[in-house]
Amino acid sequence: MAHKTLILSDLHLGHRASRAPRFLATLSRAAAGFDRVIVNGDAVDEYETHAPTEDARRLHAELTDILTCRGGAPEFLTGNHDPAISAQHHAYLEEPGLLVFHGDYANDRAVPWDERESGFAARYRAALESEASEGAGNGNGGGALDFAQRAALFRRVQVEFFAEHPEDRGESGLVYLLRHVLPPSRVWLVWRYVQGAPEMVARAAREFPKPVKAVAFGHIHRAGRWAFDGVTVYNTGSYMPFSKPGALVVEGERVTAVPAAQLAF
Repeated sequence: MAHKTLILSDLHLGHRASRAPRFLATLSRAAAGFDRVIVNGDAVDEYETHAPTEDARRLHAELTDILTCRGGAPEFLTGNHDPAISAQHHAYLEEPGLLVFHGDYANDRAVPWDERESGFAARYRAALESEASEGAGNGNGGGALDFAQRAALFRRVQVEFFAEHPEDRGESGLVYLLRHVLPPSRVWLVWRYVQGAPEMVARAAREFPKPVKAVAFGHIHRAGRWAFDGVTVYNTGSYMPFSKPGALVVEGERVTAVPAAQLAF
């Protein structure tokens, strides 16, 4: 029997607008039939620093219990809403050549329409240049950071930046929508980023040191499947309003996109 892996993303537990709570029973039943469960970022909101809220800690513990599978506890990969939830920023499944990462660090900022992001991007680029210069000075391959090093640096800077610039996400679904469409110019920024993200993710995946045939990412809340120069890119959607929640089921070399509501088979 082939090893079975379930990949989820963007539950955003703890956010008032998240629809994940109504799916938890389904996800729990589904997880029991898998050997491995990977939550690909933004599992729990407000897990942005190493001192998360008590609610975030509680939700993380509850989600761990819910998604524990026959192979053990789920793996939590970091996302831009929970960059401190673990020290694991990506996963790689050898048999299908599948790279799993949240996707936001395919660019130098997670959400370009957020006014805080220009400050974050500047700090990240400065840290990237500093790390590269230090590596070059040590004779470390010319100072270039590899995929894993860049991801770890991106998250480290995020944790530091969010500690200084916290954001209140206790908003309703309506406020969540308005925050993405006002001012009207923000609609264009969101649309352009969402449209371009799959190709950015594929481009970032090509720098991974092992062969990548497919990529699973989340972040943009747009479920879909794309192909770029031999790399198939999957997005698993999200549990936030105006998005379709889904998952990837991986069995051996087969990768299948499944709507969340159909997981408990």
